[in-house]
Amino acid sequence: MADRDRQLLRQKGFIAAASMAVALLAWWPPEFSPQAASTLAERAVWLRVPPARDAIVNMLLFLPIGAAIHHRAVPTFRGVVAYALALSIAIELGQVFLPERIVSTTDVVLNTAGAACGALLMRAGPAALNWLASAAPHPLWIAAATTVLIAVLFGRLQEGFAALDTWSVDLPLLIGNEATGDRPWLGEVHAFALAAGTREWTRDSFAFEVRRPSRIGDASLGPPWLQTVQPAADFNAAVRLEGSFAATLLAQTDHEAQRGPARILSISSDPSHRNLTLGQDGPDLIVRIRRRWAGQNGRRPYYRLAGVLRRDRQVSVAVVADGDSTRIVTNGESLVDHHDIAAQWWILLLPSHEWRGTGLDLPATFAFWALLLGPLAALLGAASIERRWKTISALTLAAAVGVAAWAVITMADVTVGWESLIAMPLVAAAAAAWTRRQALPGRPGG
Repeated sequence: MADRDRQLLRQKGFIAAASMAVALLAWWPPEFSPQAASTLAERAVWLRVPPARDAIVNMLLFLPIGAAIHHRAVPTFRGVVAYALALSIAIELGQVFLPERIVSTTDVVLNTAGAACGALLMRAGPAALNWLASAAPHPLWIAAATTVLIAVLFGRLQEGFAALDTWSVDLPLLIGNEATGDRPWLGEVHAFALAAGTREWTRDSFAFEVRRPSRIGDASLGPPWLQTVQPAADFNAAVRLEGSFAATLLAQTDHEAQRGPARILSISSDPSHRNLTLGQDGPDLIVRIRRRWAGQNGRRPYYRLAGVLRRDRQVSVAVVADGDSTRIVTNGESLVDHHDIAAQWWILLLPSHEWRGTGLDLPATFAFWALLLGPLAALLGAASIERRWKTISALTLAAAVGVAAWAVITMADVTVGWESLIAMPLVAAAAAAWTRRQALPGRPGG
């Protein structure tokens, strides 16, 4: 393999890995939602003078990537600017689907300027800086060390993955709607109870006010609903302290075609900020719980129990949740979820709110690990060519790296499941094989 081909492979792998890292850092924590695109007109800011802190952060985010890309992959200053512009635009387009983010052309300008400054620093900086960049480790060690680092970090992140300590204390309790009045539910709540630790709250524990649609006569806004006069602060604080809660509900819907989901019982301020919601979507019961990595809307994941809401019967619901699992019982039928990192985090790649019962669990697991391990395994494949390893040896090593990463995560008491044990070595071997294939005569890069 020619030196030029080897250099091209190293550049491709480095650009892919660096771009993925910057994108994930800029989007963190990711809460992708296709519906968020409908609010783009409200969230878009085309030209503005940002606060000094925001401007500095946007430039600093791209300064090191500009320096690194200029030194190791893109030799021209114009190329660095074009790369940074394209990456920044891609990140802003991704933020179209992040409901809490602002989409701004100003950020694109600042990011590109930061990368340009990094490239200039690499050109005009002291010799020590150039020496430091030149001494960057071989791709083999980059791939191996980064894979292990990801495994260790994910192991640490999984500690408390489902913790309830992010609950907002100042959210009210509502029955029959959202506080904004746009998620009405038609039905009757006969009784409910909340518990955390040794304390219990019932309907009599709260003072409610009757709230009505803001536009009289607009049937789309639905009937009156109940909202606590004060935030349900005692219960919310108790859940944060105890790290667990139980909620029981006895209710009956008036019809089975309600969507939204329509809010039966909710502790929330608007459709995007909640601690807990029990809602109706068609005949299905929806349960959303705010956790450390589930997002402010409790969507990663949320739980759907199919066909439990029927007009001709009452439904009893019991939800018990803590930092390790969620148990939901409806009319004697039980759903138990033990929080699985691969099942939870594939939302990084696929903008979907619902992953249960879709048949996509296995493909989603592969997609998740391809996103995280693919660029690293590609670097390993490039390194194996330089070391003149045989194909079978290189793919075996890549698969072994995938198994080792799985073992490290498992030893950190993270539940990743058998799907990941299959997916991680296969993804690593496939990415390494793809990189080697690019070097074959007649292939791109060969």
